Amino acid sequence: MSKQTMRRTGWVVFVTLLVFYLVGVPLWDRLASAGPSTRLNATDRMSENIDYVTRLEDAAHSSGDTGVMLLTVRNNSPNSATSPTTGDYVPLQTDDNGNLYVGDSAVATLLTTMDADTGAIKTAVEIIDNNALSAQTLIRQTFVSASLASDGVVTVVTDPAAATAPKIVALVFTQTVQGLAEVRVTGVSGTILAQYYLPAYGGVALAMGEQPYIVGTANESIVIKNKTGASCSYAGHVVYYLE
Repeated sequence: MSKQTMRRTGWVVFVTLLVFYLVGVPLWDRLASAGPSTRLNATDRMSENIDYVTRLEDAAHSSGDTGVMLLTVRNNSPNSATSPTTGDYVPLQTDDNGNLYVGDSAVATLLTTMDADTGAIKTAVEIIDNNALSAQTLIRQTFVSASLASDGVVTVVTDPAAATAPKIVALVFTQTVQGLAEVRVTGVSGTILAQYYLPAYGGVALAMGEQPYIVGTANESIVIKNKTGASCSYAGHVVYYLE
């Protein structure tokens, strides 16, 4: 090989090494050190940097905050398990409107019991409404007594003059003086059936019920006796039947 040829070859090798050194090595180092993240945009970097998706406790929300979307599984039958094995990871479940299913077995049992009880109560109320009093002849009457002396009485249920007892299923009355009001029967026994301590212009309201609140005695009236110790006025309404 001639000296001229050797010089040309030497220059080619030199230039090649120089170019590789100046361009190839830095580029290779940059690619090697940076890795694949140089090909990712800012959104993709969330998977490489946890700071993009974590927030400090009590930190305020800012518009444009980044995060990871939480996916759920639509399940129109929430009682069907997404995994049959205890300890498996499972997704959250939502209904067809996106509402998140949150269940508690104890609560579910309680709700089932309440539902059954409600049905039983509904049936009982319907029986009461349709049958319990339908066979009875209800008697309604009002009573008023102005300035009734202490220990005086106002008749609530008139003596039925029969071998049947009056049974009160609704009673409403007011009393103008604070003190005791006694609901009792007349006659020899004078049995006290109920007692109410009322404020001035207070009252009693026993709503219509299937079971009688007060049961009198055959052939005796039911009265309210003024036990306030002062003159007092009464006014009221009663519903009862004889049985």
